[in-house]
Amino acid sequence: MVEDVAYHSETKEKYVVYRRLYDDTSLWIREMQMFLSEVDYEKYPDVKQQWRFELVD
Repeated sequence: MVEDVAYHSETKEKYVVYRRLYDDTSLWIREMQMFLSEVDYEKYPDVKQQWRFELVD
């Protein structure tokens, strides 16, 4: 679940702050560009979704 958007203090690069929805629900950050990217099907051949992160109900 997306919690916020944060910025790197030196580079001003955008990061997405999100919480995992499984296991320990810990808080994570990921570069915005990577967060919005498509799934790497070579690395994850069995994944059905197109985007790394998708809206869930």
